[in-house]
Amino acid sequence: MSLPQSVSNWLYNVIQPLYIHKQIVYTHIYQFLQLHFKKKLNFKIRTQIHTFIESGQSQLLINLFGIIYIDQIGVPVEIWIPLGYPFDDVPIVYIKPDHAKNWYLIPTNHVDMQGIFYHPYLTKWYKENGDFNLIELINVIHRSILNECPITLGPPVPKTCGPALPPKPIKSPPTSTIPLKYQQPLPIPTISPYPKEISTSPILPKPNTQVANIKEHKPEYKPPDIMDSEIENHPNPQRKELLIQLSNKINEILSQDQINQDINFTNENIKKVDALYNQLNHHCQQAAANSENLETHINYLSTQLTNLTNLNQELTKLDRINQDSDEIHINQTCSLSLDDIIIPDSPLVKQLYEVVCEIKSIKDTIELINQNVNDKNLEYCVKSIRNLGRQLFWLELTKNEIAYIMNLQV
Repeated sequence: MSLPQSVSNWLYNVIQPLYIHKQIVYTHIYQFLQLHFKKKLNFKIRTQIHTFIESGQSQLLINLFGIIYIDQIGVPVEIWIPLGYPFDDVPIVYIKPDHAKNWYLIPTNHVDMQGIFYHPYLTKWYKENGDFNLIELINVIHRSILNECPITLGPPVPKTCGPALPPKPIKSPPTSTIPLKYQQPLPIPTISPYPKEISTSPILPKPNTQVANIKEHKPEYKPPDIMDSEIENHPNPQRKELLIQLSNKINEILSQDQINQDINFTNENIKKVDALYNQLNHHCQQAAANSENLETHINYLSTQLTNLTNLNQELTKLDRINQDSDEIHINQTCSLSLDDIIIPDSPLVKQLYEVVCEIKSIKDTIELINQNVNDKNLEYCVKSIRNLGRQLFWLELTKNEIAYIMNLQV
């Protein structure tokens, strides 16, 4: 029976960017899930980060996990598929007990204390990897679990069989028949390289030999330093008093030294100088910005002043030209006749000017309406143009009559 399409698509998308031997990995996992995906052994698939114990490196791997039930005890099994599967890397199998269900791990011949599964089948994987696959691996795991179940109900009880461990020599005091006065520890010398060996020796010596050993060690002690011992045993109060007086005198001299006051004064001045420097630096930056702004305004005003000077010079030249002439010069190349500029004081001229202006405005309006005609406003545009055309006709007639009266050419 085939897998759901969503699972197979997900598996394909996961394998493509990660695994080296993509087709073989896809085939083995697909065949495995066909048999055990939510069926016989109720295995599922996911991706998780796996940290290798040997190298400490972490990789995103495919994880097949499920529970194999044996006599109402569930053995949770996890199979990690390495990136070099099946030719370069061997599948990694873990037994992960669920303590919430009171399942605890016990080591067996094939499972260690960390839950790692070991088997000759995995050892021979590199030699005969062409015949090995995940289906055969889960069968090997199932047979191994049936023979020795690595899960127990409740925490495992430590085994107490076998001979008891011998007590540690340091913690177990030796029993001896030596009298109490000889069993007490000897006084510790000032300099001795052997006190630890005598007190921590695990050997139980006889009374005579112990005394002999003690006597043998005594002449090996280093001789005490006579000068040091005299100083330690007989301290000189006068010397101590002189040292105290000397220390007090040095402290007094240092406390009254002018250099401390100078240092404090210098530190205060440094803080003031830093504050003034920051303030002056801020003002300097503002002054630089204002200088740039002022320079920009000066350049703008200079340009405007140059333009005004040129215009004044040109107006002076035109004024000199227009003093004795029948034409008005606007600039060096353009001039207008006085007859075209001066309008006679006549009602007909004013009426003609107004009529011509209305004719021009009506023509412009008709032109704009022609540009904006569409299916929606066609009827309205036709009516408007008809009215404007009627007005234009009468205005043209009026213009012709005025021109005829004034003897003007139309």
